[in-house]
Amino acid sequence: MFGLQSGIVIDNKDPDGLHRVKVEFPQISKTAPKSSWCRVLTPMAGKDRGWVILPDVGTEVVVGFAGSSSTPIVLGGLFNGKEDKPPYANSDGDNNLRLIWTNSGHQWVFDDTSGKESMGIGAKASSVGDVSSGTVHQIMDDSKKAFVQKSDGALEMEATGSFKVACQDFEVKAKGNLTIEATANAKLAGSNTTVEGKAKVALSAAQVTLG
Repeated sequence: MFGLQSGIVIDNKDPDGLHRVKVEFPQISKTAPKSSWCRVLTPMAGKDRGWVILPDVGTEVVVGFAGSSSTPIVLGGLFNGKEDKPPYANSDGDNNLRLIWTNSGHQWVFDDTSGKESMGIGAKASSVGDVSSGTVHQIMDDSKKAFVQKSDGALEMEATGSFKVACQDFEVKAKGNLTIEATANAKLAGSNTTVEGKAKVALSAAQVTLG
């Protein structure tokens, strides 16, 4: 075979671990000839770098041949409008939405819509193109000049060095308990500082200085 051929991935478990797949070509004949192990075209492929996105079994792909049929290369996958449908239709023709979408619904979305420019990442997002439908998501919204992080469970941030927040107003709310602790010195300062307890306020220390 020469030139370009479309085929279906039938195996992606490369025994040599070289990121290759096997493809069959049902459109060529009823016996559907099969390829040898095909290398997969990958952006930035090289030593200790490159994208790692292997076609799933059953994916329609385009295969090219580097000189002979014994050197097949998968050039990319195809949306065929049947089993492999595109994630959205671009019905307005503006082509403002770009995204990476995985089998589990993980999404990386770039939205170039005028007045809604943003990019975001969502884990297991239920709605295509909407990372906020994910149980954990992050949105960088240029139109609102906002950075949003949200988790339906826990959210942890840790730094081995210093951690600084600078803003106009800073507010922390906890539906349950709130604990702030330092192993060294702790300081709370403001031009006007109010400490309020709905039930009581307790101070405990070896020495308490007021004034």
